Amino acid sequence: MPAFCLHGHFYQPPRGNPFADRFGADEIGREPGAEPYENWNEKVAAECYLPNAELGNFELMSFDVGATLLRWMEVHAPRTYGLIVEADHKHAAAHGVGNAMATPAHHTILPLARKRDKVAQVKWGMAAFAHRYGRQPAGMWLPEMAVDLETLQIMHDLGIQFTMLGESQVEGELQGAGPYWVALPGGERMAVYVRDDALSLQIAFNIQTLGGAGRWARNTLAARRKNGGRLTLVAVEGETFGHHHPGEEHFLHWLLSYEANAVGHTVTTLENDLRENPPTANI
Repeated sequence: MPAFCLHGHFYQPPRGNPFADRFGADEIGREPGAEPYENWNEKVAAECYLPNAELGNFELMSFDVGATLLRWMEVHAPRTYGLIVEADHKHAAAHGVGNAMATPAHHTILPLARKRDKVAQVKWGMAAFAHRYGRQPAGMWLPEMAVDLETLQIMHDLGIQFTMLGESQVEGELQGAGPYWVALPGGERMAVYVRDDALSLQIAFNIQTLGGAGRWARNTLAARRKNGGRLTLVAVEGETFGHHHPGEEHFLHWLLSYEANAVGHTVTTLENDLRENPPTANI
């Protein structure tokens, strides 16, 4: 059976007072437009993070949560925080590997940064991940999926095994999402997954016109059994499911828990897939 993976990237920037002490830096206060919630973090948490966590969606998908968001969530939404961390633990217990990916410490566009700042962002992102999830990360999501070979070399040297890119960022013929090898300046290789840009944008912007998870799976995903390659990867903002599109956390739940499998696709996550299917082609 071909495989299907959906990756959710969850992120909120730090909105507190940057000049406050450590414990006051995440005190956001009241933000206009977030009503009936006090601020946007609370609004998105109520509309997206908690509903998805309660439905068990974090256990079914590949995901990353920005370090600044997890820091806020640990204090201000501890139940949601606990469910997300527990989802990675449950996935590891069931499959032998977790399904959470790390992120750099901040939403820095790494190719624009100096090498020492790239190193700092990756190192601190890995340390924050280990602190939250109790394990070392295998994969790392890059902010805006922005990449250069120096960044990949740094990630590889620090122990990151894989990342994710879009189709427009790679050259050559693709057979599904991979994984593929990318040659590094130091002579080593790093594994890279390539998302399906068209399907990702379709779900991100038009999910409410798709007729539900079952119809999308039958009309779109089923056709990829013949020519979509071994793995189809969709990667979108996690806030798509519930915040940007109210109620669509149920689309995500039914797609991953039933509908994708019903049209002949095995639902997987990236770290699990990499263990079972190491790269065989280069890009």
